[in-house]
Amino acid sequence: MLKIFRNGKRFLEFRALHNPGIHGFFLPFVCGSVPGLIDWLSLKDHKVVKITNWHARLNVIALLIFALSFYLRTTSGANLVSRGYNIALALSVLGVILISISGYLGVEMVFKHAVAVEGQSRDRTA
Repeated sequence: MLKIFRNGKRFLEFRALHNPGIHGFFLPFVCGSVPGLIDWLSLKDHKVVKITNWHARLNVIALLIFALSFYLRTTSGANLVSRGYNIALALSVLGVILISISGYLGVEMVFKHAVAVEGQSRDRTA
């Protein structure tokens, strides 16, 4: 349990911080959005842009869902849901499903449409 104090009074108390899937998603999301935005700005094919837009939407929705799940695991958020973890757990599962779909779209962009992939020459010298 982690407690954060402000002016000598307990401000926020986190329970169940042992789940890295909840708070471990925020930093990679922020780090991955910058190169993703740069790649998105360089796209010309409408079909690829459509896939990329869905990939980004699902990632943002998943981030919001993970943030809500994280909040519901704090003391102040747990008061909203009768101190139970059922809703927070369900939100985490939903977030993982959305990230899985978004990951599939990301793989399709890279391997099928070669987004953010530099061309390789066939003449390799070892």
